[in-house]
Amino acid sequence: MNRILMIFDYFKEAFELNIGNKILYKPQIFFVIIKTAFVLACGILLMVLYRKLTESGFDFFGSNAVNMLAALMFLLIIIAALWIVSKFVEAGLYNMYSKVVHGGTAGMNDFWDGVRNNFFKFIAVDIITMLAWIPLGFVLIFIGIITLGAGFILVPFLVSVFLAMWKISITADGCGVFQSLRNSINFAVRFFVPYTVFLIIVFALSSPLSSPGFGNNASDVGDSIGEYMEKNNKIEDYQQNPIPDMDWQFSPDSRLNQNPGLCFVSSYDTIYPENEIYTDWKTELEGMEENNLLPKSLGPLHEWVDIVLVCGIGVATIGTALSSLIKMLFDVFFGLSMFVVYRNRFGEAEQQSEVVS
Repeated sequence: MNRILMIFDYFKEAFELNIGNKILYKPQIFFVIIKTAFVLACGILLMVLYRKLTESGFDFFGSNAVNMLAALMFLLIIIAALWIVSKFVEAGLYNMYSKVVHGGTAGMNDFWDGVRNNFFKFIAVDIITMLAWIPLGFVLIFIGIITLGAGFILVPFLVSVFLAMWKISITADGCGVFQSLRNSINFAVRFFVPYTVFLIIVFALSSPLSSPGFGNNASDVGDSIGEYMEKNNKIEDYQQNPIPDMDWQFSPDSRLNQNPGLCFVSSYDTIYPENEIYTDWKTELEGMEENNLLPKSLGPLHEWVDIVLVCGIGVATIGTALSSLIKMLFDVFFGLSMFVVYRNRFGEAEQQSEVVS
């Protein structure tokens, strides 16, 4: 119980170190800028790809096959580059954490020392972890099924408990990849209960917050259609005479560019005119058009999609920057906390020092 209470002392020490070492945020701010730039680049790529597809009538396998492949390769390059930059910043930042926790004053020289000594070790750790999850994935699925889903949460958490100190041991102990793995596992075994409680607090506070405002829009749409059909007693008619799958065709001359509100019903004019449900929907929508309840001057649809894409790119870019800045505060604080815990070892380090003295 005393070891569990020590966790709050370690959080207090990490908070004080955080306040007194603002330089720890410099590498994080650099990474936020790079991450935001990559998100912006992905958004621009998506917009360019959309324009290419609209020009060719959404032909994915014809002239656009090369464009699709190039866009996919560019996206993979962006993801790989972002991952490499994150390891670059992580290696230098961990060395700064270690310097501060062990009583020193961190500077950018410590950052570059960490990059030089630990960057490739951190890359190796992540690659080994990803490769290990390939066979572990089958075990995870099996355990998850027999435990009715509980294993999908429990197994990854237990793996995180035994591997959380891997990179910290590389930095603090100055050892190799596999020796630091053994150190991390030994640490978790020796201090399993207080250490697990500590990680539960860290994961609970640093995980993304769920947003109650996000609902299941697809479910809402399905419910609305179901209510309409039930209200008009059309369910049996639909089961006996269903609407076939639609082969979407986009062209500059289609009614889609004139009135998006009628793009659905206009596509069935020659496909399935005798369907009663379709006829009711078409009549209702055309009546709304005659009464000016549907917009008639939207212009070409692709222009509005462009506006939506630009707004979406802007929101995603700003959202990434803001969320990354907030995450940065937690990353620095909990990073320092991990090094404090590893240094003190839940009171064992203090007891050893007293015996030596």
